[in-house]
Amino acid sequence: VALLVLFVRHERVAAEPILPLPLLRNRTYHTTLLLGFIGGAGMFGSLTYVPLYLQAVHGISATESGLLFAPTVVITIGASVLTGFFMQQIGYRRLAFATMAAGAIGFFILAGLPPASGVFPVVLAVSIIAGGVGLSFPVLLLLAQNSVQREVMGVATSLVQLSRSLGGTLGVTVLGAYLAIHLADLVGGAVRSDELTNLVRPEVLAAMAPSQVALLRAEMADALRGVFAVGAVSMAIATALSLRLEEIKVAPRRGFGRMRNAELQSAE
Repeated sequence: VALLVLFVRHERVAAEPILPLPLLRNRTYHTTLLLGFIGGAGMFGSLTYVPLYLQAVHGISATESGLLFAPTVVITIGASVLTGFFMQQIGYRRLAFATMAAGAIGFFILAGLPPASGVFPVVLAVSIIAGGVGLSFPVLLLLAQNSVQREVMGVATSLVQLSRSLGGTLGVTVLGAYLAIHLADLVGGAVRSDELTNLVRPEVLAAMAPSQVALLRAEMADALRGVFAVGAVSMAIATALSLRLEEIKVAPRRGFGRMRNAELQSAE
């Protein structure tokens, strides 16, 4: 905290500050930073634990868990690309709202899924979240770039990326701490720590009683649903926060050749 206070004091008087503080007075820009931070904490923090959920609760292998994430990669890239074509027609404010709402819906589905529902609903929920992730990449960047002056556009862009990374890091840490505390309560009760680790070891599970396996999976599912619920709440907060954004107008981009010709004509 003391270092943060010193940093702010230095930036106020610096001739060329690393972080121009007037940027943070821009309503659209600082809202974009908050969306990047909260969205990063919710999305990336909670998604980190989906493979553990698939392996420990549904009993699939690590390889199968990775393969089930293949659709999310395609959806994330596809949503990011398609957003660029329709962004101006739909509007940045609406797309930012849709981004956060998709994450909230996906995590609410994950938080409410019972273990008996199977793998397909999990993949569906993660795919919805992936669509939100794909939408968020270009939307937040363009919102930031077009809400500030050209002289500070580079700083503004890098801060959006930084806020998303910091949010994801903090989200993984906090949710991991929550999961550890919840599992510690179980270990202190009728469940031993080595029994929980056996959930990702199929060769050991095969030798255990089915009733014991079912108990362990139910307890792990309950703990991980709490993690997903935190992600859902954080994304719901981000969804409401996105309503503070102001709709911005973006000048149509020109091709490189036409830009170069315009520069040569102006030079003449």
